[in-house]
Amino acid sequence: MINKKDLNKYKFIISTGCSYGVVHESFHFYGHPKLMHRDIDDRIWPDKLILEDDIVSISLGVSSQGAKWQSDSIIYATNRLLQLGVKSENIYCFVEWSEWERGTTIIPKSMLGRENRLQNLKINKFHAEQNIRILDKSKEHLIERDSDDSHHRNIIHYIIDNIDIGRVDCNMTIGTIGETMYVTTSQIPWHIKDWKLKSKDGLVDFDKEEELQITLELQNCFKEMYRKENEMYLEELLDNYVNYIYQTELYFKQNNIEYNFTSINTQLCGWYSDEGFGTFNWERNNNIIEEMGDDGFVKLKDNPSKCISEENDIENVVESVSWKFNQIDLSKFNFHNCSRWRRGGIDNYLLDKFDVAVYNRPWALGHIEDSDEWNDLKIDSYNSLFSNPNNLSNDELRCRDKHQVPAIVLGNHPNEFLYCFVWNRFAKDCKFLQFSESFLEEIERMYWEDYNSDKVSVNGITLGKGWMNRWKEFRDDNL
Repeated sequence: MINKKDLNKYKFIISTGCSYGVVHESFHFYGHPKLMHRDIDDRIWPDKLILEDDIVSISLGVSSQGAKWQSDSIIYATNRLLQLGVKSENIYCFVEWSEWERGTTIIPKSMLGRENRLQNLKINKFHAEQNIRILDKSKEHLIERDSDDSHHRNIIHYIIDNIDIGRVDCNMTIGTIGETMYVTTSQIPWHIKDWKLKSKDGLVDFDKEEELQITLELQNCFKEMYRKENEMYLEELLDNYVNYIYQTELYFKQNNIEYNFTSINTQLCGWYSDEGFGTFNWERNNNIIEEMGDDGFVKLKDNPSKCISEENDIENVVESVSWKFNQIDLSKFNFHNCSRWRRGGIDNYLLDKFDVAVYNRPWALGHIEDSDEWNDLKIDSYNSLFSNPNNLSNDELRCRDKHQVPAIVLGNHPNEFLYCFVWNRFAKDCKFLQFSESFLEEIERMYWEDYNSDKVSVNGITLGKGWMNRWKEFRDDNL
């Protein structure tokens, strides 16, 4: 039987966010990306993590969700830990606030009527981006929920049994806290026909007619929710966004919980007054931020954003939220400021530190096979390569299709392996876990070795800039 004494032998790190809220993916003892399915995958990196005690990492993030989910999920989970007897000094919370425009709301059962069958839908607890893991300090071992370590495993399952958070098992992004379902209709393709809904364990599987009927009921509900979300005024969306940040901070302070905030990217700057209409607007920051350099390689724009001064901060432009925003303790909100951005978040920091190749994922779209060799492909002449960009051999096509080479756009999800830098940069008040500077220095060296190499990828962290340019151009030209 798990008791308070058992729980307080651990330190708890609770994190939440949208699809960017995946700092927990960097919490392991290995020195290479997990997608490299070779012998090096089992190589422990000594002294990678600086741990105070054994750590329970609880990740609550759900793709596409907005500030309502981030606030509700972390307050709920933290409150449950306190109710279970975990001491406040053993808890640290980290929130990645997503885009202010996301009008996340709960699915209103009143709209569906008394005969709705939402309670029959299968819900997977701690699913997809969500997870609970334990970092064993003495053994330098990461414990998953199906681990052979019975004591750590029992702790994980005790927490899962007592924190009722998950996702509906379907191809829509629907987060759950208890029986309450959260959705951001502007962010998901709710209009598609097949949601792949499943009945919960213990019930007979839905037949096609029943599944279609539930899907249609939800689609009609989502259609109305989508209409309402899109009718929300800027002031209303911003007021909600600031409210959720403030109420979350207030909860932490009232309960003596240590915490830090960051954001997906710049959200609280970039505002300007539209004097012609007597109102305000926001400089959208999810546009393409790349351009071709003089050397023929893609680079970051020198000035991707124009509104990066203090006068563009939200509290200096949007009067309706100014007084409320000024109640927030910004010392806990770790912004990244640089020549390109002000009040930046995860995207801005990683781009500023590592340049354009942070979104690449080597070997992400297919498993590494025995016949795959890191050195198979090599660029002997950049000039000949760029003069004939579409002349791809079968070997090159096979290799190219195993990598993700996204457009360089804010919101395109940096490689999760780089989140070790995000943690040390933004979770500055976490005393339980940090990455060693020696580890970060070596990973930074390996990143630049990858990027500047004429090979596809030496270390599997990012792609050589020649191959990145070649495959990115090929993809963009053939969309």
